[in-house]
Amino acid sequence: MRYLNFIVEGKIPTMKNQQRIGISNTGKRYVYHPKEVEQYKKDAFYQLKDQLNRNYQGEGFDGKVSLSAVYFLKKDKDLNNVNAIVWDCLQVAGVIANDSEIIVNRETKVESDEEVVYLRIKSYTDSDFNIATFMRNFEEELATF
Repeated sequence: MRYLNFIVEGKIPTMKNQQRIGISNTGKRYVYHPKEVEQYKKDAFYQLKDQLNRNYQGEGFDGKVSLSAVYFLKKDKDLNNVNAIVWDCLQVAGVIANDSEIIVNRETKVESDEEVVYLRIKSYTDSDFNIATFMRNFEEELATF
C-alpha cells in the first residue's frame, strides 16, 4: 500500500464564515476570501508541492485515499473548520485528485501555540475496508464511554 507523508506549517485560518461579497467596478458581485485565507492557501500549496516533488517525484493520488492527520492548533480552533482549507490545499497542490475521494479520515488535535499539521495519505481500495474489524473496533470504543 502506497502512502505519502506531509508537514504543513503556518497558522491555519478557518474557512467557516470567511467568504466575503465584493462588488466589481462594473457592478457585478463576486465572492472572495480574506487575505489571511488566501495567504495560507498559497503558503500551504508551495509547501505541499515542494514536498511532493522532492520526496515523491511529483506523483500524487488519482483515486480514493485514506487520510490521517495530527493538527497542532490553538485551543479555540475546531477541526471541522480547518479540515476544509487543508483538504482544498491537498487538491490544488496535486497531492490528491479530488477532496471528495477522501474515504477514511482520522484526525487528532493537540493543543499548541505553534500551528502545524502532519498528514499521512494512503491509497485506498474497497478491499482495504473490513466491516468485521470496523465493527469490532467500534464496539470496543463504545464500551469505553
